[in-house]
Amino acid sequence: MRWTLRALIFAVFCLAAAPPAFADTLPAQTPAEPPKRIMMILWRGCEDLCAGFRSWFERQRHPVEFVMWDAQQNRQRLDEIIGQAGAGGWDLVLTWGTTVSLAALGTLSDPQEPLGAPVVFTNVTDPVGSGW
Repeated sequence: MRWTLRALIFAVFCLAAAPPAFADTLPAQTPAEPPKRIMMILWRGCEDLCAGFRSWFERQRHPVEFVMWDAQQNRQRLDEIIGQAGAGGWDLVLTWGTTVSLAALGTLSDPQEPLGAPVVFTNVTDPVGSGW
């Protein structure tokens, strides 16, 4: 009787652990759905945070088209990129760093024109001190 109970507990444990192992093989969305468009405005190229953000969508198998714009730490280039962001028809815009986020979004007291999509700001050291 003890072995039967142990076998039953082991079988229940195996079944409970199985769904996460097979969840990765299921498609996240139907293939007919067009990919979401995400614009990434970066200050100094795609580093770990940027790569991790992209990797999450890939692991979840969400169809996403990433368009990355690197300002190359140049404020004039950053202004040109932000000018193009508003006309892109994006589903989401990601800004990297305080400089990029302030240029794209402004502050509470001096907001910029909306980019036409939700914005995720990342790697901002002091959002409250920056006026958000």
